[in-house]
Amino acid sequence: SRSTDPEKVIKEFKKLIKNGYKEIILTGVNVGDYGKHIGKSLYGLLLKMLEVEGNYRIRISSIEPNLLTDEIIELTKNNNKLVNHFHIPLQSGSTKMLGLMQRRYKAEYYRELIYKLNNEIPNVGIGVDVIDGSFHAVDSSDMAFRTCAAICFKQAYLKANPVIKEPEMKIEINNIEQMNKLLVKLSQVDGVFSAVRT
Repeated sequence: SRSTDPEKVIKEFKKLIKNGYKEIILTGVNVGDYGKHIGKSLYGLLLKMLEVEGNYRIRISSIEPNLLTDEIIELTKNNNKLVNHFHIPLQSGSTKMLGLMQRRYKAEYYRELIYKLNNEIPNVGIGVDVIDGSFHAVDSSDMAFRTCAAICFKQAYLKANPVIKEPEMKIEINNIEQMNKLLVKLSQVDGVFSAVRT
């Protein structure tokens, strides 16, 4: 991917603010890899943007889990001009499947990142992409996503899958007791691994 020169980004950013835009969304292909080929970084760009005066907020459109650095998390935690929402693609709850999809992270890494975000940033919003039902003949542990959802999120929607004819499921987690009951239920399904949030 190519990265726009940071000076050009800041110029466009200032223009948008001057024209009254209140939310600026950083988007592109592999946003987290911004600046990699020009000796810059997404974190550095965010710092430059936050130096600009004005009434605005910045949202990162989508960032892969392995590119959401501790620096970016800390900056978001400590600056109300950065939206405390991250869209972080998961794709699969199976590390084996993620490898076949050539993703640069493992399911366990993703789970730990979600825990970290929940612990570090109050009321953090997390969006997720999940592909389910495509390769069950190869690996049936994609049900692991349900466990991850039950542990990591207060509410998760699991959409109907026309291939395997599953109904839509809505999971709401309001307390530890509900989470534990759901984990017990999920642990009784073949191919599901469970993890306990500490």
